[in-house]
Amino acid sequence: MKVKKLSFPEWPGNAGSISFLKLVLNDNEGKEISSNFYWLSGKGDENADFTALNKLQEVELNSSILSVKQENDKYSAIIEVENPSTSLAFSVNPKIIKSNSKDLVLPVFWEDNYFSLLPKEKRSVKAEFNAEDLGGEIPILVFGWLEHKTCRKRT
Repeated sequence: MKVKKLSFPEWPGNAGSISFLKLVLNDNEGKEISSNFYWLSGKGDENADFTALNKLQEVELNSSILSVKQENDKYSAIIEVENPSTSLAFSVNPKIIKSNSKDLVLPVFWEDNYFSLLPKEKRSVKAEFNAEDLGGEIPILVFGWLEHKTCRKRT
């Protein structure tokens, strides 16, 4: 096992009440192995104040269904989510709902959720759920309260 110690640049002194930090680990070919996203209070851990998160700009995301497979009564979908804006998309939480009732499809097993996207960033996530949990309805992909996308493969 190889170990490499990293050093980081100094933290800016005027970073503000909340700062965001994204750490990415890539392999030798540049492929992402791991990514972690942090929100940090300018007041330190003991006096942390994250109320400014409530004032983040609302972001409209783009999404594409890259693939949908149904095997043995189980759906598997790969969804690409993009933040086309110049603002942070904080704590993105995709959901799948039923087309008519608008009820959540449960359970859905997400590869990742509550993730953040930097401006112009995009990523793919996988979701799996049972066809029987749809109750005969069509699955709809939802981000936030209003944005709905039909969960069908992009053509």
